[in-house]
Amino acid sequence: MKLNRIQLDRLIAWSPVLLLAGFAALTYWLNAQIQAPTQPFDGSGRHDADLYIDNFKAVVLGPDGAVRQAITAKGARHFPDDDTTDFDAPTITFSEPARRP
Repeated sequence: MKLNRIQLDRLIAWSPVLLLAGFAALTYWLNAQIQAPTQPFDGSGRHDADLYIDNFKAVVLGPDGAVRQAITAKGARHFPDDDTTDFDAPTITFSEPARRP
């Protein structure tokens, strides 16, 4: 099937537009291929404390009811994203029956 002269002239006239559209589509596709996947915006990437405790104290009791271990701090914060706890000025004490704390 031969293109007549009018159709050929139209194709030549529109060829820069078609070429630019092809380059735009190729650029969009390449950009989509190299972009890192986006994280959902649900707050899971934030490092905010969900629990605050002032004058924190925790103890572990022995079988006889005596304090075996104790940790005290001016403050404590728990972070749910990585399940860590941050203490302000912590003091840890270990007590054994035959030794001084």
